[in-house]
Amino acid sequence: MRRILAIFLIGAIVLFTGCTSSNSGSGDASISAASGKTLSERDLVRRSSLGAVDVDVVYLNPLMPEEKEKIVFKVYLNTHSVDLSGYRVEKLSTFRNSRGVVVNEGFTWVPERESSHHRYGYLVLPARINGTELISPEDEYIVLEIDGIQGKRIFRWNLNFKQ
Repeated sequence: MRRILAIFLIGAIVLFTGCTSSNSGSGDASISAASGKTLSERDLVRRSSLGAVDVDVVYLNPLMPEEKEKIVFKVYLNTHSVDLSGYRVEKLSTFRNSRGVVVNEGFTWVPERESSHHRYGYLVLPARINGTELISPEDEYIVLEIDGIQGKRIFRWNLNFKQ
């Protein structure tokens, strides 16, 4: 049953975001922000280059307003010299919000491409844990930390695009 839900989630994400390329920030999905500006994956990608590995993360929820049950990040790992296949992104991740809520378990990794030098997939977290909404209207920002891929990577999104 979980596998069917994961496949459904991937299909919905790919269909909605139009992401068929493995290049980060290349999706053309967009949504109008409250300011009237069109928001795209390029606006939501954050990059970290440490050591020999580049990590790009896209916070997808602003492009999927109908998704209320999950927080979804698209994660790209790229290198030319390190074997990436051993990294368990779901175990290395921590979510934080501006209210001080910290979550470091409950992530699911849904791979889209698994190779030793170029991996990408979806890092998924339930939107509520133990009754606590992880992203609420009171939050000013969210942070995703990935610690253990040649250092600690910190990705932050200000939530000023709320609708």
